[in-house]
Amino acid sequence: MKSEVPEKIRINPRARLDRLTRAALDAHEAATDPGSKAEGKYDTRSLEASYLAAGQARQVDELANAVRLFEYFTTLPDFAMDDPIDAGALVEVLLRGETSHLLLVPAAGGLVIEEQGWKSRS
Repeated sequence: MKSEVPEKIRINPRARLDRLTRAALDAHEAATDPGSKAEGKYDTRSLEASYLAAGQARQVDELANAVRLFEYFTTLPDFAMDDPIDAGALVEVLLRGETSHLLLVPAAGGLVIEEQGWKSRS
């Protein structure tokens, strides 16, 4: 299981990055489209679209950084039972009566991978 985790973690952020990039480009087009120009002083469509585009662009940057980080994350380090854990540690925990595996990584927090009877959260 441990050898499969880095590749499974790389796949999810890449797919999310593709989807989010498309959404950010769509939001940017909506913000800059002449049809979204304000028709009155209370019309905020263009402003709202620009806020959405800026927020999505930030998310794309953060996710792109995570994808780059995971490109170099090819193997997990080995830890003995008495070693202090660090980034790359895959730990088994009991959460609400269910066994889960948590991978300590500096990005993509909350990512859940379910595969062949095990669940891993980063």
